Amino acid sequence: MLYFYVLLIGLLVGFISIIFGIGGGVIAVSALYQLFPDLPPQIIIACSLGMICLNSLTNVYFFIRSGKRPHLRIIIPIGLSVSAGVLVGGFITELLSQVMVKKLFGVLLVLIVAKLLFQKSGHGEETEWEEKLRQPLLFKCLLTGFSGGLLSGLTGLGGGAIMVPLFITLLSMPFKWISLYSNSAMFFGTGTGVIYYLLKKTPALSHFDAFPIFKNFQFGAVNFLIIALIVLGSNISSRLAIKIHHRMDPVLIKWLYVALLIFIAIKILAFSSIFSFIGVLLT
Repeated sequence: MLYFYVLLIGLLVGFISIIFGIGGGVIAVSALYQLFPDLPPQIIIACSLGMICLNSLTNVYFFIRSGKRPHLRIIIPIGLSVSAGVLVGGFITELLSQVMVKKLFGVLLVLIVAKLLFQKSGHGEETEWEEKLRQPLLFKCLLTGFSGGLLSGLTGLGGGAIMVPLFITLLSMPFKWISLYSNSAMFFGTGTGVIYYLLKKTPALSHFDAFPIFKNFQFGAVNFLIIALIVLGSNISSRLAIKIHHRMDPVLIKWLYVALLIFIAIKILAFSSIFSFIGVLLT
């Protein structure tokens, strides 16, 4: 059943990532924490980053095939700074407890919800964006990339959940271009994160004792079987999700996304605190 549950996570990731336009880390990380509560956060984060990396690469490929390419003076500094941010975030996770990493994940979800609730509709027009491309944007690109990479390395999130608010706030990027740049940036960042976790010492895998095949696909902190099952499930469900997405009201999609993030944040922050309080009382 464990294999089926991981595949089910992939089905949810594919469906929700298409409907809400996110990378899927929001679902993958929270679901893997529930399925493998004793697994080190480094493995959870590495699997999420690996899944997002493959999905981002696929999306960028289709963008390029359609004739839409990112501007090099934008994506190069963002890509390099994202990679640096992921490395710093990955290093910090090793200094924090498993509970603290989960709480950081929950707090970030709350901040994303707040950003979505107060986000104004209507962003930079195409002409304004073309004008911005003629201005010095190096510092803003570096700040955008490093901030997104740091949060991604700390929590395992990626794609739209982190980069979209940053592109809107710091670069005033039109929605028409956000998906391309977000996928391009997170391919650099998550790819760097996967390499970083591949080079780490393999953590204890006692949770996989009943499922030794998972151990055979564990390299460093990266479990390629978990990634493969999630990506497989994602590819299966995404076809159905595309048909549903075209029929849904964009306003409804936004509010469903907000409700989903609130539910996950409450489950991670409030429930864990309640269980910890009960544990203290019992002891």
